[in-house]
Amino acid sequence: VSYNSVINAHASTGHATKAVQWLSHMLSAGIEPNYLSYRIIVRCVAHRGDPHHADRLLKAMVASRITPDRTIFNSVIRSYAATSQAEPAIACLERMRQSPLSLPDVVSYDAVISAYSRNSDVSRSVQLLEEMDIVGLTPTIDTHSLVMDAHSRRGDVGGAVEWLRKMSSRSLAPNVASYNSVVRACAEKQDPRRAELWLHKLVEARLKPDETSFRTVADSFQASGDHARANRWFQALQSLTKSAL
Repeated sequence: VSYNSVINAHASTGHATKAVQWLSHMLSAGIEPNYLSYRIIVRCVAHRGDPHHADRLLKAMVASRITPDRTIFNSVIRSYAATSQAEPAIACLERMRQSPLSLPDVVSYDAVISAYSRNSDVSRSVQLLEEMDIVGLTPTIDTHSLVMDAHSRRGDVGGAVEWLRKMSSRSLAPNVASYNSVVRACAEKQDPRRAELWLHKLVEARLKPDETSFRTVADSFQASGDHARANRWFQALQSLTKSAL
């Protein structure tokens, strides 16, 4: 049985610590890990929510003169993004730019934008979206929704609506997440009536509200003290939940 087989067996069952231990055994035995060894273990550690460790392994891979592919870089960036660590995520993206065989793609940019969005950093989110256009990548509906989410976390309704309109000007059809960002912006602004209005606009766009849509409006009315209207939307949420069972 090869070391890679054992490492993969542990990684595939989510045992990142044991997978790393077997990588250490491999090195102790004087056997150099190859591309597959690092690919398995970096992605496993990143998926288990330890981006800094995954990044150290990625750097060790590069130091061993083994070129990581785009999916390996992206797994680390997405792990940073999931924990709202924008600066390490952008640093990883910068290293991708220096590797001709693993240049950033839409997934890479979306992950970094997501990290900045989680930190309500509108300017950096917008900058990265605009950079995508410059390098020849096409921002998707999800990319725009992430920028909208940065606005919504700040309660910037006008900014979120502006990006909704920009999506339409790019022939992109806003999805439920897009409208939910506007609904959330209204809620953050403590304007439940406006949040409710945008939920109706979501329906008018022939989209189906999800749990987030209803809960955001309901919570907003609850926070404003309008318990009757809040209960109406909580009931709508319960109906949605029951229909999904």
